[in-house]
Amino acid sequence: MRIYIGIFPDTSKLPLLDRVYDELTGFEDHVQFTPREQLHFSLAFLGDDISSGQVQKINSDLQSVLANLKPFEYQLTHLSLNFPMHVEPEWVMYFIKKTENLQRLYLETIRICREAGAVPITSYDFLPHITIGKIVSPLPNDITAKLYNIHDEFITQTAFTATEVRVVESTIIENLSVYNPLATIQLGG
Repeated sequence: MRIYIGIFPDTSKLPLLDRVYDELTGFEDHVQFTPREQLHFSLAFLGDDISSGQVQKINSDLQSVLANLKPFEYQLTHLSLNFPMHVEPEWVMYFIKKTENLQRLYLETIRICREAGAVPITSYDFLPHITIGKIVSPLPNDITAKLYNIHDEFITQTAFTATEVRVVESTIIENLSVYNPLATIQLGG
């Protein structure tokens, strides 16, 4: 099973994303889009070798721990075309401000996964972000400029409330990820 644990924001409340998708319409040869219903940020990616028993333990432990964590707000901070350690543009993504509540949720999730014998696959520090799409060929300069302008216009409207965490199985079919939610766990019980 290919498993990850993530937060799926209510994107219907964010006009910023409507504008970003609108601006990128017609540039599908440059960007492979993440379907809106799959927009999320990962707390842990567990890879392909996770057993159903490990998933059950993770789900159970997450329910116990997350019952004591209240929903909290988080905010998009900036648009980026890559991770900080990379040079060439590879992704259209929004980074998320690390807050004390978000960091605590992340650390609890990692601890629970490790205790279940599922070691999260991460090659970087926790850099919460929502991936809008993968850049498959260079973006024209005018599109890049428009994306940054949209962000500047909507920066004050980029808050979400984290109310739940989902455990999701992801299957790759013809270069597309198909998501199968295995559990939805409410923050605060």
